[in-house]
Amino acid sequence: MKRVLYVDDDDALRELAELLLDAADIEMLAFQQGEDAVSAAPAFAPQLLLLDKEMPGMDGPQTLAALRGLPECADVPAVFMTADTAPERVAALLASGAIAVISKPIEPAQFVGQLQSAWEKAQTVS
Repeated sequence: MKRVLYVDDDDALRELAELLLDAADIEMLAFQQGEDAVSAAPAFAPQLLLLDKEMPGMDGPQTLAALRGLPECADVPAVFMTADTAPERVAALLASGAIAVISKPIEPAQFVGQLQSAWEKAQTVS
């Protein structure tokens, strides 16, 4: 996994994620809004989609649906991040096409490993 497309309206979390992924030699293209990510995704060719569940405008599931409509992202594994980890909510996110759900706030020491594990899991499934 070398390219992650990340959408989250939390500036501080996007900055932290960029630092963590950069240290792991993973390129991240981040956006505050789903619409912007959908526009940029084809040229970036992400290998993993990382989406906040709750965002103003286009939320995470809506962003994932729009990305899935692009041929370049139709089969790219997706991971949601959310503070709402009630079992039924997590199940709904997984049913919407996510390979994993990471709880917020993230644990910096585990974050890259969680993403790598999700990506590896997706590779064995496909």
